[in-house]
Amino acid sequence: ATNFLGVNQTTYTVCASTGANPNWHCDYKATGSGDQTIINNAITAACALSKGGLVLLSEGTFTTGAGITGLCSNLEIAGQGIGKTVIVSGNVAIGTIQDVTTFASGTPGVDISIHDITFDRSADTQDGNIARKGIYIKYLKNVNIYNNEVLNSGATGIGIDYLNGAWIHHNVLTS
Repeated sequence: ATNFLGVNQTTYTVCASTGANPNWHCDYKATGSGDQTIINNAITAACALSKGGLVLLSEGTFTTGAGITGLCSNLEIAGQGIGKTVIVSGNVAIGTIQDVTTFASGTPGVDISIHDITFDRSADTQDGNIARKGIYIKYLKNVNIYNNEVLNSGATGIGIDYLNGAWIHHNVLTS
């Protein structure tokens, strides 16, 4: 696959436990509970490659109980579209996708893209917590966040700090 910068990358597919196309090849299969572990494993595999990689999430619903973390340079996390790839998060502090420490004291991650995913915070029982977002990242460079939907966030939906070159566009945020 070619990423948003035109670089050929290895693709790791992660299939949801419900709603995934049965004809998809799945490198990783979610279970419907604690799916952040499976997604993080795919991210770790992509980050182990010198050119980074694409973590492709199938259609369907993923359920997370902790953050999706471990972002690295040249990483793309892509769903199949708003309402098609849904990540439902429970009481996840900060954000469903969160990376606030990986690059805090070193070289920032460069060229990261997150797109075509619905982040649903409806399973979060701590209603109105202003720290709860769909995506929260900082200390990164050249980040492209587009065509995502964040539902039921007690906060801004997408939070960023200390980014150098961020393109955040065509996202839908609904509290």
